[in-house]
Amino acid sequence: MRSGDRRQDRWCDLRRPLRQVPRPAPRHPRGSGAVSRGPEGVDDNPSLRQLGVLLVAQEERWLAVAGEGSGPSYEDADVADLQRRHGIAGARFRSLVGRLIEEGRLDDVVLDTLCDPPKEYTFGGIIAHVLNFAAHRRSLALGALASAGVIDLGNGDPRTWVAA
Repeated sequence: MRSGDRRQDRWCDLRRPLRQVPRPAPRHPRGSGAVSRGPEGVDDNPSLRQLGVLLVAQEERWLAVAGEGSGPSYEDADVADLQRRHGIAGARFRSLVGRLIEEGRLDDVVLDTLCDPPKEYTFGGIIAHVLNFAAHRRSLALGALASAGVIDLGNGDPRTWVAA
Protein backbone atom coordinates (compact mmCIF):
# COMPACT_ATOMS: atom_id res chain seq x y z
CA MET A 1 0.00 0.00 0.00
CA ARG A 2 1.64 3.25 -1.14
CA SER A 3 0.49 6.78 -1.44
CA GLY A 4 2.29 10.13 -1.49
CA ASP A 5 -0.92 11.63 -0.09
CA ARG A 6 -0.65 9.40 3.00
CA ARG A 7 2.71 10.98 3.84
CA GLN A 8 1.14 14.44 3.75
CA ASP A 9 -1.82 13.23 5.82
CA ARG A 10 0.54 11.83 8.47
CA TRP A 11 2.44 15.13 8.61
CA CYS A 12 -0.83 16.96 9.22
CA ASP A 13 -1.69 14.43 11.96
CA LEU A 14 1.67 15.13 13.63
CA ARG A 15 0.85 18.85 13.76
CA ARG A 16 -2.60 18.31 15.33
CA PRO A 17 -1.32 18.07 18.95
CA LEU A 18 0.54 21.35 18.48
CA ARG A 19 -2.68 23.11 17.47
CA GLN A 20 -4.31 21.92 20.72
CA VAL A 21 -1.78 23.73 22.94
CA PRO A 22 -3.41 26.88 24.36
CA ARG A 23 -2.03 30.17 23.07
CA PRO A 24 0.06 31.43 24.65
CA ALA A 25 1.44 28.09 25.83
CA PRO A 26 1.49 27.72 29.62
CA ARG A 27 4.85 28.34 31.25
CA HIS A 28 6.51 26.82 34.25
CA PRO A 29 5.77 28.93 37.35
CA ARG A 30 9.37 30.15 37.45
CA GLY A 31 9.53 30.84 33.72
CA SER A 32 11.36 27.74 32.56
CA GLY A 33 11.15 24.22 33.81
CA ALA A 34 13.99 21.75 33.54
CA VAL A 35 12.98 18.40 32.15
CA SER A 36 14.12 15.68 34.51
CA ARG A 37 12.53 12.67 32.80
CA GLY A 38 10.53 11.70 29.76
CA PRO A 39 6.77 11.61 29.24
CA GLU A 40 4.77 9.70 31.85
CA GLY A 41 4.59 6.01 31.06
CA VAL A 42 7.67 6.04 28.84
CA ASP A 43 10.53 4.22 30.53
CA ASP A 44 9.51 5.40 34.01
CA ASN A 45 12.58 5.36 36.28
CA PRO A 46 14.60 2.77 34.37
CA SER A 47 17.99 1.54 35.50
CA LEU A 48 20.95 1.96 33.19
CA ARG A 49 20.87 -1.77 32.44
CA GLN A 50 17.12 -1.65 31.71
CA LEU A 51 17.79 1.12 29.18
CA GLY A 52 20.35 -1.12 27.48
CA VAL A 53 17.87 -4.01 27.40
CA LEU A 54 15.18 -1.75 25.91
CA LEU A 55 17.55 -0.36 23.26
CA VAL A 56 18.43 -3.86 22.08
CA ALA A 57 14.96 -5.37 22.50
CA GLN A 58 13.35 -2.74 20.28
CA GLU A 59 15.61 -3.77 17.39
CA GLU A 60 14.76 -7.43 18.03
CA ARG A 61 11.04 -6.66 18.31
CA TRP A 62 10.73 -4.82 15.02
CA LEU A 63 12.83 -7.41 13.22
CA ALA A 64 10.33 -10.02 14.45
CA VAL A 65 7.39 -7.90 13.27
CA ALA A 66 9.05 -7.65 9.84
CA GLY A 67 9.40 -11.45 9.79
CA GLU A 68 13.17 -11.37 10.24
CA GLY A 69 13.62 -12.52 13.82
CA SER A 70 12.16 -14.57 16.63
CA GLY A 71 11.24 -11.74 18.97
CA PRO A 72 12.69 -9.60 21.72
CA SER A 73 13.98 -10.56 25.12
CA TYR A 74 13.20 -8.08 27.87
CA GLU A 75 14.99 -10.19 30.49
CA ASP A 76 17.84 -8.62 32.42
CA ALA A 77 21.19 -9.21 30.74
CA ASP A 78 24.80 -8.41 31.44
CA VAL A 79 26.68 -5.86 29.38
CA ALA A 80 28.54 -8.47 27.30
CA ASP A 81 25.25 -10.14 26.33
CA LEU A 82 23.70 -6.79 25.42
CA GLN A 83 26.72 -5.95 23.25
CA ARG A 84 26.49 -9.32 21.51
CA ARG A 85 22.73 -9.02 20.92
CA HIS A 86 23.05 -5.43 19.69
CA GLY A 87 25.85 -6.46 17.32
CA ILE A 88 23.50 -8.96 15.70
CA ALA A 89 20.16 -7.13 15.90
CA GLY A 90 21.62 -3.71 15.09
CA ALA A 91 23.30 -4.96 11.92
CA ARG A 92 20.16 -6.84 10.85
CA PHE A 93 17.93 -3.84 11.55
CA ARG A 94 20.21 -1.50 9.55
CA SER A 95 20.15 -4.00 6.69
CA LEU A 96 16.35 -4.18 6.83
CA VAL A 97 16.07 -0.36 6.78
CA GLY A 98 18.42 -0.15 3.79
CA ARG A 99 16.38 -2.71 1.85
CA LEU A 100 13.08 -1.03 2.68
CA ILE A 101 14.40 2.33 1.50
CA GLU A 102 15.98 0.85 -1.64
CA GLU A 103 12.76 -0.98 -2.52
CA GLY A 104 10.57 2.08 -1.82
CA ARG A 105 8.58 0.24 0.87
CA LEU A 106 8.45 2.80 3.69
CA ASP A 107 4.67 3.20 3.26
CA ASP A 108 4.02 -0.56 3.20
CA VAL A 109 1.84 -1.68 6.10
CA VAL A 110 2.81 -4.50 8.44
CA LEU A 111 0.69 -6.16 11.12
CA ASP A 112 2.34 -6.11 14.55
CA THR A 113 1.07 -9.34 16.09
CA LEU A 114 3.22 -8.76 19.19
CA CYS A 115 0.71 -6.07 20.21
CA ASP A 116 -2.45 -7.12 21.99
CA PRO A 117 -4.60 -6.51 20.07
CA PRO A 118 -2.50 -6.56 16.87
CA LYS A 119 -1.95 -3.17 15.21
CA GLU A 120 -0.96 -2.02 11.74
CA TYR A 121 2.05 0.22 11.21
CA THR A 122 4.00 1.39 8.19
CA PHE A 123 7.66 0.47 7.92
CA GLY A 124 8.47 4.19 7.83
CA GLY A 125 6.58 4.68 11.09
CA ILE A 126 8.45 1.79 12.69
CA ILE A 127 11.81 3.24 11.65
CA ALA A 128 10.82 6.66 13.02
CA HIS A 129 9.71 4.98 16.27
CA VAL A 130 13.05 3.18 16.66
CA LEU A 131 15.03 6.36 15.98
CA ASN A 132 12.90 8.37 18.40
CA PHE A 133 13.03 5.94 21.31
CA ALA A 134 16.69 5.09 20.75
CA ALA A 135 17.52 8.81 21.04
CA HIS A 136 15.34 9.12 24.16
CA ARG A 137 16.91 6.11 25.86
CA ARG A 138 20.43 7.06 24.79
CA SER A 139 19.92 10.50 26.37
CA LEU A 140 18.62 8.94 29.60
CA ALA A 141 21.61 6.57 29.67
CA LEU A 142 24.07 9.40 29.12
CA GLY A 143 22.41 11.37 31.92
CA ALA A 144 22.66 8.39 34.28
CA LEU A 145 26.32 7.88 33.41
CA ALA A 146 27.06 11.60 33.86
CA SER A 147 25.36 11.48 37.29
CA ALA A 148 27.68 8.58 38.16
CA GLY A 149 30.73 10.65 37.17
CA VAL A 150 31.31 9.35 33.63
CA ILE A 151 31.53 12.67 31.79
CA ASP A 152 33.69 11.97 28.74
CA LEU A 153 31.00 10.46 26.50
CA GLY A 154 29.81 13.62 24.77
CA ASN A 155 26.18 14.49 24.24
CA GLY A 156 25.09 11.36 22.37
CA ASP A 157 24.78 13.02 18.97
CA PRO A 158 25.24 10.22 16.41
CA ARG A 159 26.72 12.64 13.86
CA THR A 160 30.04 12.32 15.67
CA TRP A 161 30.01 8.51 15.31
CA VAL A 162 29.27 8.37 11.59
CA ALA A 163 32.08 9.27 9.21
CA ALA A 164 31.25 11.97 6.67
